[in-house]
Amino acid sequence: MTRLVPIVGLILVTTFPACHRGAMRSSEERLVSIPKRKVLILPPRDMIQDGVFHAISPGTGKYLLSQVRAQLEKQGWTVLTTDAPEFTAVIIPDVRSSILEGRRASSDYVLRLVLGEFRDAAPMTFRPDFVTLQSADLWSTKNAALVWLLSRPLVSSGNNLRSYHRLVDEIAEILADELSSVEVDAAVFAKTDQLPAASEPAGGGMGSCTVDQVLAMKNSGMTDAQVKRACVK
Repeated sequence: MTRLVPIVGLILVTTFPACHRGAMRSSEERLVSIPKRKVLILPPRDMIQDGVFHAISPGTGKYLLSQVRAQLEKQGWTVLTTDAPEFTAVIIPDVRSSILEGRRASSDYVLRLVLGEFRDAAPMTFRPDFVTLQSADLWSTKNAALVWLLSRPLVSSGNNLRSYHRLVDEIAEILADELSSVEVDAAVFAKTDQLPAASEPAGGGMGSCTVDQVLAMKNSGMTDAQVKRACVK
C-alpha cells in the first residue's frame, strides 16, 4: 500500500480576507484557474540521498519529467522541453535563465522541478521506500511573475517490494492535478515585467533575498511574515 503526504501548493505572498455572503471580490482579489497553455518543463534535478547524488540518481529527473509531461498533456496542457546544455539534471537553474529559456521557446510558463531525498530499500529490510519532490514553481514567461509554488516538499512512500518509480508516478499525477485545479490571484497575470537585470537580485520585493532564497525558506515551513522579516536588511 502506498501512502502519500498530500501537499497543496499555493502562490503569492498575499492572504485574502473572507468575503461576506453576497459580497463581490475586487479585480485584485479575483481567483482564477491557471490557463492551460504552453509550459516549458526544465530538466528536473535528480533525487539525492543524505544531501548528495547516489548511484541510482542519474535518470530520475528525466523520468519525473516524462511522467509529469504525460500527466499534464492528459489534462490539456501543451508541454515543451529544452536541450539547452546549461540546463541539466545536476543543478537547479536560476529564475532569470529559466524564464529567458521559456521565452526563447515561446512558452507561456516555465516549470522548475527539484527532486529531493529518497530511499530505495532492499527487500526484507522492512524499511519503506520514499521519494521527495523538494520544490516546484511555475513562472509566467510574459511578465516573470511567480504563478504557483509548492508550499512544502511532497513525499510519496510505500513498501519496498516494488520499484520506486511508482512513487515518482504518483508525485507526477498529484502535481498535474494541482496545477490543473488550483486557483490563483488573477492579478498575477497583469503584472508588469519583473525580470531583473543579470546583476540584480531576483528578490521580487523581498529585500535582500533572492527568489530562490525565498522559495527555500517557504519550503522549510516559514510563514510569509517570517520570510519578509528575514529578508529585510
